[in-house]
Amino acid sequence: MYGSSSESGNDSEEPSTSTSVTPKKKQKLTYDQKYKESWEKDIKWVLKSKKGLTFAWCKTCKCDIKISHGKGDLVKHSGTSKHRTASQTVASGQKTVAELFSEKTKEVTAEIKAKEADIKLAGFIAEHNLSFKLMDHLPHLLRSICSDSAIAKKIKCGPKKIKKVITNITGNSERERLIDLMKNNKFSLIADESTDRSNVKSLALVVRINCQNEIIKDYFLALIPVQDATGAALFEHIIDFFNKYKVPYKENCIEFASDGANNMMGQHNSLVSRLKEAIPNIFIMKCICHSFHLSASYACEKLPQEVEQLCRDIYNYFSNSPKRSGEL
Repeated sequence: MYGSSSESGNDSEEPSTSTSVTPKKKQKLTYDQKYKESWEKDIKWVLKSKKGLTFAWCKTCKCDIKISHGKGDLVKHSGTSKHRTASQTVASGQKTVAELFSEKTKEVTAEIKAKEADIKLAGFIAEHNLSFKLMDHLPHLLRSICSDSAIAKKIKCGPKKIKKVITNITGNSERERLIDLMKNNKFSLIADESTDRSNVKSLALVVRINCQNEIIKDYFLALIPVQDATGAALFEHIIDFFNKYKVPYKENCIEFASDGANNMMGQHNSLVSRLKEAIPNIFIMKCICHSFHLSASYACEKLPQEVEQLCRDIYNYFSNSPKRSGEL
């Protein structure tokens, strides 16, 4: 009996094999506060941030603020040394380094755009053959119309300045571009010599260029003052111009055109005779208008004198009287 009782006692002292399961703790959900525009009424230095709704923008410090805990983060930011220092700078009127650089950049940009406006005005004056005296009034008109424009306020180009811009800037730039086209493309040369009212002789040169896109354009090339209008002198001026700008005229000049004057188109000792020696394969063309004029002049010589006089009298009868012209 004693043995059985001891065994039963040992059985009762054996540990339990069952394990207890501890329940898992529930994770707390976190919520980020989103920006509220109503904060701007109470806090003058805060704005909506571009980074998202969970950020705010500090106008004083020029930085973004994380607002996970709402308005309390803004109050916490206002107590930082960075914000207090920036607030003192704003209150005293002192500008930050970033603001100074920003204003300087705006001034430089306005200056550059004003210079571009001067060049565009010069191009407009030259393209439409307007008087330089117009620039005494046009800048004032632009400033009065565009009174809120910083660029218009900086436009101060008068007649003298606009003349220098056309001569020294746009003119040189366009000539360089044109010379480059002549170096790389075939071209035709059109020339005419004329004497103005002040008895100054000039040689006008125009080139017709066939560009790579198969578009043919005429460009004014040069107006060369000359003392002598002989064929030899004109030929020397043209060749000197080509050599000055290193234009390969023997390879690229394929045609020459001018009026039918003897110094231009004469068979001997003319500009054309010398061009044929320098460029053997060049094509020569007389001005069609001059040819028509000469043909009409020679044809009129075959008509009786009375016919031409009758035409002149009829013209004079009506041209000198507005009343008679109105009766036609």
